[in-house]
Amino acid sequence: PNSKLLFAETATNPNMYLADLAALRRLADEHGLQLIIDNTFLSPYLLRPVEYGADLVVHSATKYLGGHGDTVAGVVAGSKERMRQARLKLDSFGQCPSPFNSWLLLRGIRTLPLRMRQHNANALALATFLESHPAVEWVRYPGLASHPQHEVALAQLTAGFGGMLSFKVHGGAEEMYRFCNGVEL
Repeated sequence: PNSKLLFAETATNPNMYLADLAALRRLADEHGLQLIIDNTFLSPYLLRPVEYGADLVVHSATKYLGGHGDTVAGVVAGSKERMRQARLKLDSFGQCPSPFNSWLLLRGIRTLPLRMRQHNANALALATFLESHPAVEWVRYPGLASHPQHEVALAQLTAGFGGMLSFKVHGGAEEMYRFCNGVEL
């Protein structure tokens, strides 16, 4: 009864479960809640939660938006009125990036479509390979038909399924450590 908002990630870390944004909007409306969505793992290139009724959307801009691993920033997006309200609080708390970090972020955003297309292709290729590998128990990638929410992914993600995936190696901790220690870049 005292809840004020419903917060969800579009794709959860680390299991890559997807939020059904239409269902979350209905739930938020039923209980008079604001809907805030963290879209870090998918980026606005793949999904724009405001178009599904999110009141506010947040991103860790350090990840896909910045794209080069050289800035620390966050983004809050929403309607003009919601952003006016948020800005009053954010400015009071000193929550604004430096001019240089802002420049770095804008530089990264310019290449977001190119990078996201490549992330999509790479992740799908890796997920497909892992899904058929005998040492892998399961793979979680929204672009695979085996993903438990593949239908949600098809409905919400029209430009690709993202660059993140998770998987489990058969066996226990020993096999997992053997795999991790054997990875070479």
